[in-house]
Amino acid sequence: LGVPVSGGDDITAAQIPNLTYLSDPDDDGPGYATFDFLVFDGDVDSASQYAITLDVTGVADAPSVSAAANPNVDEDTAFNLGLSASLNDNTNETLTVVISGVPAGASLADGTNSSSAASVDVSTWTLANIEVTPPLHDTSPFTLTTTATATETLSADTEASVAVSNVTL
Repeated sequence: LGVPVSGGDDITAAQIPNLTYLSDPDDDGPGYATFDFLVFDGDVDSASQYAITLDVTGVADAPSVSAAANPNVDEDTAFNLGLSASLNDNTNETLTVVISGVPAGASLADGTNSSSAASVDVSTWTLANIEVTPPLHDTSPFTLTTTATATETLSADTEASVAVSNVTL
């Protein structure tokens, strides 16, 4: 990066192409920053003051997600997935959590919500309470994939993280 510039500093025409602006981490939005300046022609400053307003476009930060990696459970026994997911940037981001790979005959439940679909959006569920009930009388292993996606609300940029659970019965 370059040299910091402060109010009152003189910047030559040759330096202008190299100017950069560094916003605060995880901060963004239209009209994020404004600064005023004068133009100097070599003899005098301009009579008028000018202003530049900067818009900072946010980018999504990868969320955190974890789940039991290799649960080994008894046949016909529900087990807690040990799921957690969170945003690493709570500024203008939303979190979506989807569990996929649910085999036919299996179900997910958190005590309030339940589903037996192959792919389930559990964003509004109580993640820590999600239990998986395997298919009845089936000892076939299966893999659940939990995808947590952060979406920057102002720019619609997304970033995803994945946790894989290889379930053996």
